[in-house]
Amino acid sequence: MATETKPVETDDQSATMLDQIRVNIDTIDDQLHQLLMQRAELVQKVAETKRLPDGTLPKGAYRPAREARIIRRLHARNKKPLPFEMVFNFWRQMIGAFTAMQSPLSVSVQAQASQGDRRDLLGLTREHFGAKAQLTPRESFGLVANDIQSEAASVGVVSAQFEGEREGAWWMACMSKEASTPRVIAALPFCGTDIAGYCVSRAPLEPSGDDETLLAIQLDTATSRSGIASALSRASIDATPLHASGDNVLIRVKGYHADADAPMLRAVADAIKIPVGQIALVGAYATPIRPAKPNET
Repeated sequence: MATETKPVETDDQSATMLDQIRVNIDTIDDQLHQLLMQRAELVQKVAETKRLPDGTLPKGAYRPAREARIIRRLHARNKKPLPFEMVFNFWRQMIGAFTAMQSPLSVSVQAQASQGDRRDLLGLTREHFGAKAQLTPRESFGLVANDIQSEAASVGVVSAQFEGEREGAWWMACMSKEASTPRVIAALPFCGTDIAGYCVSRAPLEPSGDDETLLAIQLDTATSRSGIASALSRASIDATPLHASGDNVLIRVKGYHADADAPMLRAVADAIKIPVGQIALVGAYATPIRPAKPNET
């Protein structure tokens, strides 16, 4: 039986094929650009509907819960060979730029710390909020909190590396129940293996559909994180102690439990055998996307 041979492409045929592929790529680039311009027009209309009677735009266009829903939708529909990391980085830059169109975003970053294991929060913040965000590096959370309180910044970024804090744990400053107290509203990076930083703001909290809540527990006596973890586990509560400072412990609880009457607060209080009034909301954020490992499909 004779074997079928495929025709060999000549150099001229290969060049013609490459030229056609490049023409198709240029056409897609033009279509992408046209869609981006249309999106910019829609964002401009959104900004106009938000304009205040005095002609100014309200501060605080950053909505991490909505952004999380957008990114998750893209992650669910993304297909190879397009790397999702590229999609994520592109959309973060685009969202940052369009958010800045509605209201300039100023971010105060706890970036000048001496801990050797602390990640580059300034770079991570720039990647998340995009080139249009106005970043101010600060040496401590106290200065970040002052920027938020004085409205010099609408968002602050603080380290998720708690050990070795010189000035005390920053999350303890979020334990106040005053409405003006900064709360955690997002975790960085949103697509990554580990949380390196938290965004804090006075903006209202909003559930994204898949969230985690940070709670601070004020104990009557010092208790180890392992002791807290055991008590929560026995009560079948999906929670992880993150840091202890004196008689206070920060825990991460699966789900959105930011309401003052959230049943989870009572469940945690019962598990640890303390009054519910000794539990304070530190914040809540959309659960980050975990990239698939190389051996995962």
